[in-house]
Amino acid sequence: MKIGIGTYAYRWGIGRGSFVPDRPLTPWDILDKAAAHGVDLVQFADNLPLGPLSKAELADLSHKARDLGITIELGAEGLNAGVIATHLEIAAALDAHLVRVAPSAADAARANEAIAADIATVVDTCREQGVTIAVENHFHVPSPRLIDLVTRVSSPRFGVCLDVANSIACFEWPKETIALLAPHAVNLHLKDYRLVLDPTGVGMTFTGVPLGEGLTDIDGVIDALAGMDLNIILEHWLPLAADPAQTLRLEDEWLARSITTIRDRLNRRAAAAKDK
Repeated sequence: MKIGIGTYAYRWGIGRGSFVPDRPLTPWDILDKAAAHGVDLVQFADNLPLGPLSKAELADLSHKARDLGITIELGAEGLNAGVIATHLEIAAALDAHLVRVAPSAADAARANEAIAADIATVVDTCREQGVTIAVENHFHVPSPRLIDLVTRVSSPRFGVCLDVANSIACFEWPKETIALLAPHAVNLHLKDYRLVLDPTGVGMTFTGVPLGEGLTDIDGVIDALAGMDLNIILEHWLPLAADPAQTLRLEDEWLARSITTIRDRLNRRAAAAKDK
């Protein structure tokens, strides 16, 4: 399992909603962040789309990634052939071999039969280009429906990007989501969270924490994916802090702690397996 970072680890540094930093991070900055954190994989998601870049800019980004020894994966929102075809062109320019796709609310309103027929029109191109499409369990589509979609498409170039926490929005507990989707996974989004009781005793909220400091069963996730050739993309649900500077500083701190946690966990597991 290769460890990488996704651009949602820097949602505030890139800018989101009304939160716009004085100098929003660029794709080139994200590569620098990855290098500074000692990882050699970046997944550019839909919060930092590469579609607006010119051919010259894509070539420059590709050149910088090669110089830093960083592999690029792509991410997009919209589960349809048009979005995938566009990102296959970008993938060719960046030598990327995985495109993670997040279904939108509009996608959720379509029948699986129609989506599968649409995706089937680009599967041959994916195979020829050596690109795998990873559809994420992204808030709108419950896991059983994703399994049905993957089964309908029935291609080794179309699988699941397993996010360990997103499907809480579909009324699934993570343990259930992991058990259902792990056999179909080709990519992993790893984050952590905890439940925080309201101080007045009225309800509770889900909030993000650095990996290893919350409820995510890291070993359980790795066990479920044992023997599978896929990459781990780290991200987090960092709430806005008291001031913008603190928020941006915490993004780096949380990511550093998460990287340390997953590296330590994988190293300990590897050592234990060697001792058996």
